[in-house]
Amino acid sequence: MRVYKKQIIIFINYYENFVIATRAQRQFFIDISKEFPTYSANICDLTASDSQKDYVAWSAPRPANLDGTVVPCAASLQEMKDKFDEKIIKNYRFADAFNTRTGRTDTDVIGIDLGITLLSAENLRSGKVWFWFMQNPEIAHSLRRADLR
Repeated sequence: MRVYKKQIIIFINYYENFVIATRAQRQFFIDISKEFPTYSANICDLTASDSQKDYVAWSAPRPANLDGTVVPCAASLQEMKDKFDEKIIKNYRFADAFNTRTGRTDTDVIGIDLGITLLSAENLRSGKVWFWFMQNPEIAHSLRRADLR
């Protein structure tokens, strides 16, 4: 007897997926802005980071340990600069994380967070980062191996 594995082909538009995820996170911050008044449509980014207590891998849909921390690596950096300026901009960079309730600013410099900020800004500006990424033959190969197209 032969058993055939059913092949499922999933078509993913990673850009659209990113847009949907960003809008969902933004709405989450809008929805909880009564509890955290400094959160808003443009102060709305949370990803794994340091917090007041230690490193936290913040999780969806609502982190149980949410404490007012914002991680400025993808949201509206201009809005954050306008509202918090010297509190969150140290030397040559944005703080890795800051707490909008207590004013605590993380002192660590985490290159992976800074790097994605620059890549995201350039991709928003020109679309070139995504274009170059998708031109990489290893990416196409990996997507095929994962049955993603």
